[in-house]
Amino acid sequence: MDVPNLGVSTSAYWIRFDVKNDTDEDAVILDIQHAEIEELDVYLLEDDVPVRIASTGQNAPLDSRTIAQPEFVFSLPIASAEERGVLLRVKSDKQLQVPVQLHMPSRFSESRSMKNLTIGAYIGIMLVMLFYNLFVYFSIRDRSYFIYVAYILLVCLTQLAFWGHGQYYLWGGSQWFSIKASLIFTFATAIASSEFMKRFINTREHVPIMHRWLSAFYVLIGVVMAIYLFIAPPLGYKLAQLTAGLLATYLFVTAIIVWRKGSRQAGYFILAWTAFLTGTMVFTLKDMGILPYNDLTVFTMPIGSAVEGVLLSFGLADRINILRREKERSQAESLAMAQENERLIREQNMELERKVHLMSSSSLDLDM
Repeated sequence: MDVPNLGVSTSAYWIRFDVKNDTDEDAVILDIQHAEIEELDVYLLEDDVPVRIASTGQNAPLDSRTIAQPEFVFSLPIASAEERGVLLRVKSDKQLQVPVQLHMPSRFSESRSMKNLTIGAYIGIMLVMLFYNLFVYFSIRDRSYFIYVAYILLVCLTQLAFWGHGQYYLWGGSQWFSIKASLIFTFATAIASSEFMKRFINTREHVPIMHRWLSAFYVLIGVVMAIYLFIAPPLGYKLAQLTAGLLATYLFVTAIIVWRKGSRQAGYFILAWTAFLTGTMVFTLKDMGILPYNDLTVFTMPIGSAVEGVLLSFGLADRINILRREKERSQAESLAMAQENERLIREQNMELERKVHLMSSSSLDLDM
């Protein structure tokens, strides 16, 4: 079944399809692998009369889910060899897609195993980088590491919000925050990445004008967030996509300019940011319907963010080496200068002693 891509709208949509149970089991599992659906009603047709079997979504308590899962899973009571019509009513102020999969109840856990393994591996990689850089921060007290730790945490929370794991495991008590979390964390991540880049490649020194203009993006983010949270969510969501794209491009161009001025750290940032932007671009093109909805396009953004995190960790480690070498060179120069000063003082003392000796000799000659 093709994945319906309904865009961003305030409207509710109805989707109908038929399900035939070709197994010997007495039910079929309906699996909708998109956690960003705010309202979701499932109906089963009985003699062309719709009977609602579930009403849930991000804007509903977790106990409204008939099967406990981060995404939306339902058991359809369709007997073996029976065919029934299914109606879905879906609504969301964000990008709305409805990827539908059908499973045998006995095989459902197996069908989810690869996705759960991928999510677990991603979380594991991000946590390892988070605690490693946190340890380095406490060791050397470099603020860049603290900002990077915050960035890793926010990236991870953003992905958990998109996958539905955030609402299910972390903040399920607030339906309002569950609906808004993905965009809130996306912009928080954007600000953290900007602050990290400013320190990582020293934009204040290399590109002072572009460094100052980053503050304008923060104001723009605040305005867009206010529109999304309190005024017109669909409009705010579209503006957020545009703002995030502009900021990402601005950071990328800034890093290129700094790199062309000879900054080795900017090279690391460009490689890492390219990996992240590639994943984000594929994910966005999937949302726009240009690329197909599949496991590859769904997971390119977390894969890109994981690769970015690893590369930036290497960049930070290289930064430590550079700072250490600069410190050693500075110490060597200070030692050489101290030795040179000592030599000059010693020569001056010797010259002074020679002059004193000559003056003493002259004085003795006059007395005689």
